[in-house]
Amino acid sequence: MANLDWGRWKMLVKNQQNKLVLRRLGGYVKPYLWLIITGIICLGAGIAFDITFSTLQEPYVKTVEKGISLYQENGSSEIALSGVQKLIRKFTILFSLLLIGTALINIIWPVIMRLINKDLAIEYVDSVLLTPFSQSERYYSGDFVNRLTQDSNNAITTMGQLMMLIPVQIITGGIALVLLIKMNWLIAVLALIAGFLSIYLPRVFDKKIYGVNDQLNMARSKLRSFLQETLQGIQVIKGSSLETWTIMRFTKQREKVASEELRVNLLQNYAAVLFSIIYNSLTLTVYWLIVSMSVQGQISAGSLMVAMLLINRVWRPIEGISGSFSELQQVGASLQRVFEIVDLPQEKPAPISWEKVNEPILAMEEVTFAFPDNPHNLLFNKFNLIIKHGETVGVVGPSGAGKTTLARLCLGLYEPIEGQIKVLGNSFRENPLEIRRRLAYVPQEPYIFTGTIKDNVSLGELSYSEEEIINALKQANAEDFISQLPEGINTLISEAGKDLSGGQRQRIALARAFLRPAELVVLDEPTSALDNENQALITEAIARLSEHSATIIIAHRLATVKNADRIIVLNKGQIVEAGDHEELLALKGLYAELYLNQSEVSVS
Repeated sequence: MANLDWGRWKMLVKNQQNKLVLRRLGGYVKPYLWLIITGIICLGAGIAFDITFSTLQEPYVKTVEKGISLYQENGSSEIALSGVQKLIRKFTILFSLLLIGTALINIIWPVIMRLINKDLAIEYVDSVLLTPFSQSERYYSGDFVNRLTQDSNNAITTMGQLMMLIPVQIITGGIALVLLIKMNWLIAVLALIAGFLSIYLPRVFDKKIYGVNDQLNMARSKLRSFLQETLQGIQVIKGSSLETWTIMRFTKQREKVASEELRVNLLQNYAAVLFSIIYNSLTLTVYWLIVSMSVQGQISAGSLMVAMLLINRVWRPIEGISGSFSELQQVGASLQRVFEIVDLPQEKPAPISWEKVNEPILAMEEVTFAFPDNPHNLLFNKFNLIIKHGETVGVVGPSGAGKTTLARLCLGLYEPIEGQIKVLGNSFRENPLEIRRRLAYVPQEPYIFTGTIKDNVSLGELSYSEEEIINALKQANAEDFISQLPEGINTLISEAGKDLSGGQRQRIALARAFLRPAELVVLDEPTSALDNENQALITEAIARLSEHSATIIIAHRLATVKNADRIIVLNKGQIVEAGDHEELLALKGLYAELYLNQSEVSVS
């Protein structure tokens, strides 16, 4: 019976996506093999009851027939009743085993599924966090969430089907088929032919279901991303009176999801209806044949009952496996989406040495870089930059010059096509995770996590004392507004720091850099969106921070880098000017032009 649909299984395995799915299932199941074995033993009770119940029908009928015959001969039914009572005791024992096994499996199987779901979720999130930034930024955040929640749960459904439903049904059907062959090979052949036809014909829908379900998953991910962006930008939407426009966009995307859901459901229902028609037609045909054989005296009444029950036990697994194919196609696409993220390349640790004290803090050597989706458009070509110990370097230039990309290269978030980026002589290619522990980063829009001020400065590092955290906030000029909060550094902050101003969020981010000992601090546009008062406070804190670490300051406002040891001017990915503030003004080049334009705007 297991060979009935081998061709279909072979096609599933040949499919590259399903190869990945099937290969992965074993890895998640293996740690809980002892629970699986226990569950299989419990399922065995159900199999035993199912098969034995079928085979006991013939002796039961014979016992009844014998009792009727004896009663007709001498009016006594004691022997027949005794035989029936023995059979009932057997049924009772089997039924008790079934109840115990069913109760245990209903406890064990959900535990297994939840444990596997937990492991898959942990591996998924671990992969997301260790995936290089250049890879992960290609995906929407809502897409990441959708794959973890909806697609991952579908994956667990598949595991449940493969580990419980299909093996049990195959075993039950196999045993029933063997017994049916021993009873009457012709009935067994008819059952096989009917089963083969009923499982094969509805399969024409499977490939279509797989493709449509993949489109459904993509539509759901886009909808989730849209909702996430809408909630994050609700202030802009309401402030700009964009409610109607947003609802129209949401309606369009929701209708797309509904359309794809309808297509999947219709295809599944078409397959189910076709199977039902074929299955019931073949059932009537086979039953008519075996009833005819019984009427003609080829098989007894008891054998007739056994045959009908065994045929049902053979067909039921076929029906279950056939019905599961459509669902397997659907969740197979979901599994592929989960494993697509899990299989992304990851940053892995490797031993490195920090003994190279004579090496510069940062060395960019012949760096060539382009974004993967546009590899022929080089943003940097043979780019070189050296940052010395204790040096403060400002990076300025017009919009689109490559300043933020340079900051991400310095942090190892992007990997160059050619060349090397080294921190104290160690390349990011060797161990980006360890190197970044020696760096501090303050982005243009610092992210504030839900939690206390203290949590947001220490960022999970429990070794810092409260005194050290307060001192870091002082260094970042954040003490004034922290002291006014109801619970000081233990004050809870709302999601994304919505109850803080831009300047306050920026100073909390700077406090992180003061608290964390770093060889190099990278600040990306730290004052671009601040008013003059906050800009002055941030600039003062940056000057204080630069006393202890080498610093790269990406700046749009040139006043932020006016006192830097060295200023480099970027334009189209190349250093076109370099020097301190006075030297660059004297050149009367691009820097002087930018500075003059900002001075005029400031005066205006």
